[in-house]
Amino acid sequence: MKVLVFGDIMLDVYHYGTISRVSPEAPVLILDKKDEKRVLGGAGNVARNLCNMGNETALVGSRGRDEHGLTIVNMARDCGIHLFALLFGSTILKERFVSDSHHLLRMDTENCPSLVSVKYEDILARHLKDVISSWYPDFVVVADYN
Repeated sequence: MKVLVFGDIMLDVYHYGTISRVSPEAPVLILDKKDEKRVLGGAGNVARNLCNMGNETALVGSRGRDEHGLTIVNMARDCGIHLFALLFGSTILKERFVSDSHHLLRMDTENCPSLVSVKYEDILARHLKDVISSWYPDFVVVADYN
């Protein structure tokens, strides 16, 4: 099947480490970072799962013109996903901090364009229509994490 996924494209970053002490500056734990994992998040995660199931998959949304946006481009390519992302603002980034399988904290960096401008929504809707009319998917999946 040809499946088009439409939604918020995010980069999920997992910081893994161990906690062995408390900061002398404030009563907070110090995570000694040991490893890091980056994966497609949001609609990108849905697209990756569909692609892994053997579907020809396209992803429509937006990404930033930044390092994280380029990471998304490379990850999509490596997974075999056709990426039709508009460049807008900065890439949505969700960072999780984990110690001994305990999720300690999530830090979000967002410049959510849908909250910024109705004009952006119109541009994205036209872009989606153009991709559908040129790529001809069998299905369209809307992945809305709002």
